[in-house]
Order: sequence, then C-alpha cells, then structure tokens
Amino acid sequence: MLEQRLSRQSNSIKTRLAGVVLLMLLGCIWLMTLAITRNLERDIARLIEAQNNAAAASIAAEVDGKLGQHLDLIGETAALLGRHADAMAQLHAVAGHHAGISHLFSAGIFLVDDRGDARRLGNPRAPATGGRLPPEIVDLVRNVREHGKAAVGKAMPGADGGPPVLPFGAPVVGPNGERARVLVGLAALSGTGLFGPIQRGTAGYAGSVLVSDARFGVVVSSTWPDEVMKPYPASESLFDDAIAGIERARLARHPDGREVLVSTRMVPDQGWSVQVVLPVAEAFQPIRHMRRMVYAVAGGLTLLSLVGVWLFLGRLLRPLDEVTAAVRRMAGDPAGGTALPIAGPREVCELAESFNALAEQRMRSTEALRRSEDRLSRAELISKTGNWEVDLGSMVVTASIGARNIYGVTEAQTPLATLQRQSLPEYREMLDAAFAALVQQGLPYDVRFKIVAADIGEVKDVRALAFRDYDKGIVFGVVSDVTERRIFLEVLEQEEQRRRLFLDKASEGVAVVAADGRLVEWNPAFAKMLGYSETEIGWLSVFDWDARFSRHDLETLLASDMDNQTIESRHRRKDGSEYDVEISISRVTWSDQSFSFCLCRDISARKQADLALRESEARFRAVIQSSPVSYLLCGENADVAYVNDAFVKTFGYAREDLGSVADWWCKACPDDAYRAEVDEKWQAHVDAVRRGAHPVDPVEIDIRCKNGERRLALVSAEPVRGVSHGAHIISLVDISARQQAEEAQRLAATVFAVAREGIMITDADGNILDVNQAFGDLTGYTREEVLGRNPRLLGSGRHSRAFYAGMWRDLERKGHWSGEVWNRRKDGSIFPEMLTISVVRDRDGKTQQYVALFSDITEIKEQQQKLERMAHYDPLCGLPNRTLLSDRLHQAMVQAQRRAQRIAVCYLDLDGFKQVNDRYGHAIGDQLLVALSGQMKQTLRESDTLARIGGDEFVAVLMDLPDEKAALPTIERLIRAVAQPTHVGGFELQVSVSLGVTFYPQHRPVDADQLLREADNAMYQAKTGGKNRYVIAQVEAVG
Repeated sequence: MLEQRLSRQSNSIKTRLAGVVLLMLLGCIWLMTLAITRNLERDIARLIEAQNNAAAASIAAEVDGKLGQHLDLIGETAALLGRHADAMAQLHAVAGHHAGISHLFSAGIFLVDDRGDARRLGNPRAPATGGRLPPEIVDLVRNVREHGKAAVGKAMPGADGGPPVLPFGAPVVGPNGERARVLVGLAALSGTGLFGPIQRGTAGYAGSVLVSDARFGVVVSSTWPDEVMKPYPASESLFDDAIAGIERARLARHPDGREVLVSTRMVPDQGWSVQVVLPVAEAFQPIRHMRRMVYAVAGGLTLLSLVGVWLFLGRLLRPLDEVTAAVRRMAGDPAGGTALPIAGPREVCELAESFNALAEQRMRSTEALRRSEDRLSRAELISKTGNWEVDLGSMVVTASIGARNIYGVTEAQTPLATLQRQSLPEYREMLDAAFAALVQQGLPYDVRFKIVAADIGEVKDVRALAFRDYDKGIVFGVVSDVTERRIFLEVLEQEEQRRRLFLDKASEGVAVVAADGRLVEWNPAFAKMLGYSETEIGWLSVFDWDARFSRHDLETLLASDMDNQTIESRHRRKDGSEYDVEISISRVTWSDQSFSFCLCRDISARKQADLALRESEARFRAVIQSSPVSYLLCGENADVAYVNDAFVKTFGYAREDLGSVADWWCKACPDDAYRAEVDEKWQAHVDAVRRGAHPVDPVEIDIRCKNGERRLALVSAEPVRGVSHGAHIISLVDISARQQAEEAQRLAATVFAVAREGIMITDADGNILDVNQAFGDLTGYTREEVLGRNPRLLGSGRHSRAFYAGMWRDLERKGHWSGEVWNRRKDGSIFPEMLTISVVRDRDGKTQQYVALFSDITEIKEQQQKLERMAHYDPLCGLPNRTLLSDRLHQAMVQAQRRAQRIAVCYLDLDGFKQVNDRYGHAIGDQLLVALSGQMKQTLRESDTLARIGGDEFVAVLMDLPDEKAALPTIERLIRAVAQPTHVGGFELQVSVSLGVTFYPQHRPVDADQLLREADNAMYQAKTGGKNRYVIAQVEAVG
C-alpha cells in the first residue's frame, strides 16, 4: 500500500511540475553562477595578463636602453679614435678620463686591426686573446665591417670560467674613410654587469624573467642561473614566440612540467626578446578562491528554492485535486450524463469545460464509428465479400454482414458446424483437413468450394482465406463470392475456342515463335505451306524453314525490338523446294516472355509480276541511269523496283534500303507529324496524276538522307505507259543548294544588320560600297555620308606610311590583316580600334572586295594603362618603384655608354623619419613622405628619375652629366629640399637625409645592382659621419 502511494505521488502533477520548475529555476541559478564565475575569471585573467605584459614591456625597455647606451658609447669612442693615428694611445687616454667606459665594458676593451690582431686596453702591445679571437668576436668584427655601423654580438662565456660577457663593436673610420679597424668592448652579463639587476629579480612569488637573443637562439640573462648561455631546447614551446618574434601573452609548459603564463616582448632593432614567466598556480589562486565563494552562495540558493517551490505548488494545485475528486465521482455515475461543475479558479474552470467538451466529442466519435461500420457493411454487400472470426474455445463463428449475406444466415454468431454443413458434401472432407492444418500446424488456409445459401438455396462458388491469431486464440478470415468470376472464366474459355476456330480457318499461315526460335503455336495453313503434318511441324524451329537469313541474322532479328514490321524472306518446304513469303511480325509478351507473332503470305505470284516489271525497267535504264535527276521506278504496290545512280549519290539510299515508297517515307521523313503532312500532299499529287490532270505541281519535301543530312527536293510522279498496271516513275530534283544559298544570303544580311562590330565593305579600289548600323554608331558617320568615299576619311594621322604598306603587303600575301588602329570619328575625336580586314576574291583569284570589321577598344586600353601604372609606380608617392627604377637605370647606363656621358646614382635615406612615425603615427609619416617626394622631385630635371624603393629609402638617377662635379649642385639641392621644415597635418616637421653617390661608367665593368650597392654603402658612411650630408663612393670612375 505504501509502495503504491509513493508511486502515485511520484507520478502526480504536483511532483512533476515541482520538478520542472525546480529544474528551470536551478538551471537559471547555476547558469548565472557559471556565467558570473566565467566573467570574473576572464577579467582577473586579463588583469594578470596585462600586469605580466607591462612587466615584460618595462624590462624590454630597460634592456633596450642599456644596449643603446653601450652601443652609443662604443660608437662615440670609435669615432674619436678614428681621428688619431695612434688609436691605442688615444684609447688609453679616453679610458683614463672617461670612467664610464671601463665601468660599462668591465670585461675588457680592445682594438682589432685589419689583420685580425687585437690589442687590449691596459697592455697595448700584448694580444687580447693570445693572438686568437673567439669565434663570437670574429663574427661581430665581420658584421661591423660589412655594415659599417655599431652592432651587438653573440653572448659568450667569460674568460677563465668567469661570468658570461656580451661583445659590442663599432667601426673605427680613419681620416680617409677607411674602416679596417674595429673597437670591441665586452660587458659582463651578471653580478654588477649589464643584466645583474634582472638576474636578481623575479615576477611574483615564483615568477622569473628570461632575456634571450633570438638571432642565435641562446638565453642571455635569466633569474634561473642554470638557463644562462644555454641554447633554446629543440622541443621546448616556452621560446616559440621569441623565435617567431611575436609579442603576446600565452600559456606554456615549463621544463619542470608546470603550466606557466609567458609574456613576450621584443627589444627593437636587436632581435632580442624579454619573457616574464609566471606559474599558473600562483597567478590564478584568486580565481579559485572566488569560485569557491560563488559556488557556496549558489548552493544556499538551491536549498531555499527547493523548499519554496514545494510549498508554493502545494497551495497552487489544491483546486485541481478537488476537480480530480469530482471527475472520479462522475466516472462512477452509470448514466454518464452529469457534467463536471464549473467552479473554482480560472484554470480549473477551463479544465472542467475542456473535460465536458471532450466527453461530448467522445459521444460524437462513437456515432461516427457506428456510421463507418455501416459504410463498411454496405461495401461488403456491394463487393460480395465478408470477414469472419472463429473462437477456438467455443468453435463459434462471428460473421460480418457481408459474410452472413453470402451464407444466407441472419445471426451474427453461428456455430462452425452449422456453416460447414452448408458446403456441398464433396468439399467437406477437404475443408475439414485444411482447417485442421491451419489450427494445428499453422499452414496457409486458401480454399475454393461451393455452398448452398441458407436463405434462398442458391449454389455459390466461394473462396475463403484465413490465418490464426495465437495470442487471442482465434482464427480470422475473409470469404468472397466468386460465382460471377467463374462464369466470366467460362465465357473466356468459349472465346478462346472461337479464336482457335478462326485461326484454323485462316487462309494465311500463322506462326508464333519464341525468343529462341522455337515454334510454339501455328495454324493448319502454315503447316500446309511448309508441307508438314500437324505432328511433324511441332518439332521445328525458324532455323529449319527459313532459307534466306543465316542463323545469326535470325537470332538478331528475334532479339531485336522490331514490332509491327513486314519483311520478305524465302521458306523451305519439306521436299526442299523454296518459295517467297511476306512476313508481318508483331511482338507480344506473355508471362514475362517475348514472342513473335508472324503472319506469312505466299508472294510467289507477286514476285513473278515484279520480274516482268524489272524487264520493263531495263528499257528505261539506259535513259535514266545517266540522268543527273534522281529517279525511282515503282511497281503496282508502290514497291521500289529501281533507283538510278543520281538518287543513290544524292540521298545515299540504295534500292535495298527502300522497300516501298511508304517504307521510304518513314526513313526520309522520320518526324511523324511532318510525315503525315507529306503523305497527304503526296497522295493528292498521285491522285491528280492518275486522273490525268495536267500540269501537276511537284511536292516540295525535306528529305533526311541516309547519312543524316537534310536535302530539299521537288518530287513528282509520272505513270509508265505500256508496262504492267500501276507502275510509275518518281523524279526528285535536289534544290538544297539553291535553298542554302538563299538562307546564307539572308543570314549574311541579318548578321550585317545586327552585328555589334562595325562592318565596312569596299570595292577593289577601296571605295566604300556598304556599312552597317554599328559603323555609324562607332564613327558618327551615316551610311549615306560614306558611300563611294575612301576609308582614308577615318585616318587619325598617328600611323606612318610604313604601317599601311605592311598592312597592304599582308593583305596581298595572306588575304587578311588584323591589328590595332587609331581612327578619327566624325566629331574629330581619336579612338583605338581592333581592326580585321579580309580579301574577297573570285574563282580566278582576282580581288573583288575588301571586308573590314572593327570594334572600339578604348576601355581595354585605359585598363591596360592603369595596370601598367600599378605595376611600375609606388602607390603612396606616385614615384617609380623598384621595378621601373631597374628598367630606367639599365636604359640610362646604355645611353651613357652611347653618348660618352656620365650618370650619378644617389641612394637617399631619411634621418629621423622613424621618430616621426613613432611620435605622430604612420598616417602623418605617410603624408610627410608624399610631401618630401614632391619637394625632391622639383629639384630634378625631366630626364632624371626619382624612385621610392621602400620605407624611407629613395634612389635618384641623374643623367647627361659631363663630369662628376656637374651632379653636386643637384645633390645639394636634394639635401636642402629635405632639410627644410614641412607642414603636415597641422604639425611642422623637419627631417634630414643621408645620401650616398656613385657614378657610371667606371674603369671596371659593373651592373645596375653593383651601382646600387656602392651608393648604399656610401649612404651608410654619410649616416655614420653625422647625417644630413652626402658621401661619394670611393671607386675609380672613367675619365
């Protein structure tokens, strides 16, 4: 009892509704909790990431500053040494007066000469490293000499196991500009050296800082002492951003397995990176604490929700319980006519009203079901079928009204034995056995028998089908009155007997042949034609009596889809003699098998008549065989007996392809609708000929040739006099060529009128004969204005006599010419056109006419010009780019050699432009580049070239110089044009330019790339020499 009550309580609306409401409420609470937690976690994570990024950026700036301080000091010292002959003595003097040099380069300072020998500060005569420099210093010296400016080398271990050091180098430029010597300073990386404070600091409680040189893949400084001077591990993802040069914060895996937050910042211009590493466990500790607090609050809200929802739903659903009790009382009312009371809350009232409506609908459904059963009963009575059911326990049959009507009983339930006694005695034993087999073995029950109707005593043929329902213990079946069907089959059998009688009496032979050639049905006339008895012929096949076709041909014929066709063949009799037959074949299908129904007629007599016709035909052969007109000779039944060679040549059909004229119409006019029209016209023509009417117009017929071509012919018939009755000759005159010529002429006229290209036709002397509408649209001239005139009226004057001479030469030799031409419209405007001219010659090859087609290609030309400018000019400043510069420089070099003059190649690099970009932004920097480009271009001549090759670098090519000094005024104007203040975007900006110059030709062979490299090196010398100046490359020029 308790279990049922608990089950009922768990399935109650209150419990389910409470569960749904709680599920939705708790879902909202916890979704909101998760959303709040996620947002807080994201915000805290962003804050931690921002702090980590700020720390990395600060350290990167500090590292950049220290590196810059060392580079500036080593560069200034090298510049000072370059102005003294005794560099080492001067170096000692500088070190003595400038304590910062010894402090910053505490690991040593030495000077490397052009032979690679180094002298250390403090012992000017002793080698710095025993005469052999470490490979890191060798690479640094090579880099400084190659680029001509101060640089930072690769960190390397200290001497005698001391702390690691970082080499700095700067070129020592002599009074004559030579850069053979390099000043090298070594700064200690730890302790009180370059990065001592960084190595002693941390980020957070357990964080650390890594400074690495991404160029060489080595850790320069770290709060982890064991990592210093070690290369990047091959499989370590901690340094991926440093290698790629990407500044960002991300999660990575520490070598000891911990997950860490890594913020990477790059040190500008040096290829170094600074990484601040913070363990995730330390970074996200506030997030975990906050998450526990939020979950605790959400749990408390969950418990309060459970209690509140249960109490609220109990009070809310109390009226529904009262309605349920009323429904239970109403269900106990036998009359069932008492409706539920409409009282209580609105929802309860609506529920009671809906229940009352449902009860009313049930009553209507019951009535509809009764009417449906009545319709089913009427359908059974009309179709003379019914269903029945046998209870195997009581052996009582429950029959539908249809089944009761068939048996003639009135009771719905009848004992099975009573119905079995209505069957005729000869069927009862079979019925008992079939019913027993169904009940005991489950065998199919499908029986046909006769019964005597209980009401009128009529004998009926019935068919019963049944199956056993093992679950219900019944047998269910249907019964049908098939008396009328039996009568129909008897009538059908009588019809078959009559058909057989007519078949036997037929005078023509009838044979039904299977797909394998066997004779399956025949009539006596067919057996008589072959000379076999009824018994003998049944063993034959078509291969035994057909004497014309081979076995392969007959098999192909039987396997084809030929239907309602007539063929001729020869049959072989039993005695071996042969005779001609005409066979009409129809395809029939029975029981999924295909048969050929053949109606055979002996046409030996007709063949003899055809022989006589052929004899008559011989008399006509000599006349019509050589005629160019196509002829057909037809016999009495319109069978084609002869065709001349012209017919075979024109239409491709031989006489064997034709059969009769009607057969040929099917091939010549395959379209059914058109063939019907042709048959009607042809029959009218033939009837008029037979009546003797004169003249009779020929029939125009579109004939399909054997090869698929179409030919238009005028077809007429004429009776043949003095020959067998009905023979006539048919003539076919091919008019296809004439029609094609007319069609071609109409098509040409249409194309000429509607073509979008301008078309002009002239005579052999060049006088205009005709133009189309497009000609007027393109040139502005009307047709009347140009007829009889020469096309020279369109000349633009842009083409030389040689151009037109080449055009006429190609026309005479090739017969056509095609190319671009500039012509002039009527309004005087000039436009480009694509012109094609073709020569029209007669049979003797003499020129008759010229046909010109042209179209306006103005838009194509404009698009080409735009594409060429995009490919050769800088999109920002509008100056030539590197590609066009290379082309013009090559042309200038060739021209200088040819004219025995010089050219100057100037390589310009703006000084201070990077600071403008950093301070005012790239938009202001771009505007400054545009303004400076215009100012520099104004200082040059039209023959000179100013190109922008990238960033703030420009190249100027000065041409037609008699000597090197002639270029100096222009170079000085360039420097002054850049140095003057420029107003851009409301700011007054001022930069300068460092300029390197080289000249061509030179005593040694050089190419354009070598000239640019020489000018580039000279430009770097100008920058290191103080900027805002020019330096001429030290090469020996010609002359």
